[in-house]
Amino acid sequence: MHIDLLRAISILGVIILHVLSYNLNSPVKSFLWNWLNFVVAGFIFCSGFVMLKHLDKLSTLRQILLWLKNRFIRLLLPFYYYLIIHYLLLLLFPNYFSGLGLKPEANYILKSVFLTGGAALNWLPLLFIELAVIFPLLVFLAKRKKLFVYVIFAFLVTLVFTVI
Repeated sequence: MHIDLLRAISILGVIILHVLSYNLNSPVKSFLWNWLNFVVAGFIFCSGFVMLKHLDKLSTLRQILLWLKNRFIRLLLPFYYYLIIHYLLLLLFPNYFSGLGLKPEANYILKSVFLTGGAALNWLPLLFIELAVIFPLLVFLAKRKKLFVYVIFAFLVTLVFTVI
């Protein structure tokens, strides 16, 4: 129940951030923009917390692969639906939907579909796919009381990329 409240607050905060990003011309809007960014981390935390209910379902390689397949479908289908609908709207009503960043070019569309570039919004499904891929590893390490190995590795990678 509490996680649902935190998720709802995070969703509302993300919506507010997206609305504010188009117009930051007042101190109140700038204040909200600066202080609401925590909701993105809260939203990701909620997703990770909800995945904890799958701990017992990730014991064998078959279970992990089935879980990953289902997770990928849940993450990618809504994004692909968005792309299809947005491109249809772009084709049908170019005067209203041309300025939102999508380009009707084959290379751009392919990059969007494969999450390697293109649509600016593809970072979110890519992030959740990365979390889904790493989650079974974290479960494996947590069950063996070796989660500190991942924490140290993540810290070192972050340090290297920060310095470079």
